[in-house]
Amino acid sequence: MAKYMRILLPTFVAPYANRLLTIQHSFLPAFVGASPYAQAYARGVKIIGATAHFVNEQLNQRLIIT
Repeated sequence: MAKYMRILLPTFVAPYANRLLTIQHSFLPAFVGASPYAQAYARGVKIIGATAHFVNEQLNQRLIIT
């Protein structure tokens, strides 16, 4: 979902509360915009991480799970 930057409607999310996850790269805030992987590669980044969040109807408004 992060790639598509979609905000889900509460009517879609509610039946799956705390059961939907989104996993996002950890490039922010260093590499913003549409091509964070290309930007990181151009800068020589060798190691990246990721964060997992429960999905809700707001964009990235839940605590990081791991």
